[in-house]
Amino acid sequence: MDKPMSKTALTNQRKGVNQMAAAEDTTTPADRPIHTTSGALRELFEKAYGRMDAEELSSVGSVLAANAIDMSKRMSEVTETLACLVANDGISKDSHGGFQNSDQVFGLLCMISQQFDVIAGLMDVADESRWIAQAKAGKTQLTA
Repeated sequence: MDKPMSKTALTNQRKGVNQMAAAEDTTTPADRPIHTTSGALRELFEKAYGRMDAEELSSVGSVLAANAIDMSKRMSEVTETLACLVANDGISKDSHGGFQNSDQVFGLLCMISQQFDVIAGLMDVADESRWIAQAKAGKTQLTA
């Protein structure tokens, strides 16, 4: 049995990108180009946090965490509603849903995957910014 394709490879295949160019990345994180929103957030944070004071870091952490929570709740509602639509299409004689072929389902699932990546990136930066804010305020100690 063939090894399942990664999300990146499958996406690139659908977009017509050469499979050799879409091979798994073996570079170190410092050399790796940014391909995701969470990666971009992490990169921006790594470059900015040293110039931010504890109050700014705490504020960034709070806003990002609140947005991630809100996005998670909305994604839960949307995916539950989609599940109900799919279930209704499955029991109905006539299928009227908007996701009737693999390309439509693929696009939907990629969008959902990207949303979860954004949420993970928001929480990653929120957590670390609040931790560094506490360290800068002297409430915890930074260790390498």
